[in-house]
Amino acid sequence: MSGDERAANEADATAAVTAQSACSGAPTPTVELIACETCGPKDAVALHGSTDGARLGLWLRRLADTAPEVRVSSTRCLWACSRSCAVHVRGLDGPHSTHGARVGYVIATLEPTEVAARALLDYATLYAATADGAVPFKQWPAPLRGHFLCRIPAVTTPAAPTATAPTSSKLTRDSG
Repeated sequence: MSGDERAANEADATAAVTAQSACSGAPTPTVELIACETCGPKDAVALHGSTDGARLGLWLRRLADTAPEVRVSSTRCLWACSRSCAVHVRGLDGPHSTHGARVGYVIATLEPTEVAARALLDYATLYAATADGAVPFKQWPAPLRGHFLCRIPAVTTPAAPTATAPTSSKLTRDSG
């Protein structure tokens, strides 16, 4: 199976999980885990038939039904190549969200295993319960400790300007 066919199959699996949640009355996801598909050493495809990132993404999708508040997806690359496998955690905070905007994280140097996938889903479930995305360190699943690569600030709506703009289109220079 080619990389494109594998990616298409994985996209179909993600769409099926999303459709299943919508039909089952499951909670609408408020958190997204985005796995890097291309993570891992160059010889992983020859050894395992897919990249380490694709294998971690597959584990995440297999276990996704245990965390209905989490949507699992993937991207071609998170640019964390020297720290693969990498996954981005972010809030799906829309304008009608019960949460405010939340910080995101890239969690890296993960093994493509069921243990890592379970820890990511457990963390995402804790993250879903926060208003700002900050999960206390003591609550982090042990397999993720020491694997946080970066924190991504929350997207915020800029405040309306408080100063009024000049009414004249001419700029003047103070000669004082």
